[in-house]
Formats: sequence, C-alpha cells, structure tokens
Amino acid sequence: MENILQKIFREKMISNILIYPRRQSFEIIEKVVQLIEEISEKQGKVINISFVATEEESVMTSARLFGFSYIKAEFDRVKGQIRYGEKISYGKKRAYINCYALSDENERYRLQNEINPDLIIIDSEFSDKKIDGLIYKDIDIICENNSFI
Repeated sequence: MENILQKIFREKMISNILIYPRRQSFEIIEKVVQLIEEISEKQGKVINISFVATEEESVMTSARLFGFSYIKAEFDRVKGQIRYGEKISYGKKRAYINCYALSDENERYRLQNEINPDLIIIDSEFSDKKIDGLIYKDIDIICENNSFI
C-alpha cells in the first residue's frame, strides 16, 4: 500500500527535502531516509535531503550514526545571514545528506529559505505549532504517533 510520502513523490517533482526532526528521533530519521532512498532509486535520481535541529550534539550524533554530513552553521545577526563552516562527512553513501544545528527559529527559517526545499517534513515536538506532518503548500499528515501512514 502506498504511503503519503510515496503519493507525493508520484504526484509532484520533488528534488530537495528539508526535515525538522524531533530531538533524538533516530528511528524516524532512519525511516524517512529509507523511504526517500527507495523512491529516489526508483526515480533514478538523487534527492537532496537536509536536517535541521536545535541541539548540536544530537545533530552530530545523527550524522555519525547514519553516515550523513554535518555542516557547522552560525547565524550572523549583523549581516542577517548564515555563515557555513566545516563540513564533516561521516560516511560515503549518505554524505549528500546534510545536517545543521541552529537553535533560533529565525536561523532555521533563514536556512530554510536558502535551501528552498520542495518538501518540508516537521516532527511535532520541534514545531511551535505542534504539527505532526508534512508541508507541501498545504499540510498532509504522514506521521501519527511516530508511525508513517
């Protein structure tokens, strides 16, 4: 049976995804990436994936655990832009998946605007609006109680 993520990929041209994971939600991160990788393989193209979370330690742990890349990023309040530092890749196969730690909501939105994703997935504890779901202009729910539908 097709889940909502598969349906969206079938109906829309998605090439760039931004994910706001819940703190320490390693199981959900792995599940989302696996689903995206399966879809990407069927479509024969790489789908860019970025994770943004608030805690640097958690972001680095996720990057190490799953073989992603961690990119040091800081918000320059004077210039109103994000400064990117060192990129540390913890694997080869999934090094294209970038992880960022930005603690301020304005910083995360600035990064979101720079990444310009086709699709945003939000895990509810991270969102101020407490939305469990996925945003693509409208809101489609893909996650209920940590399970994909």
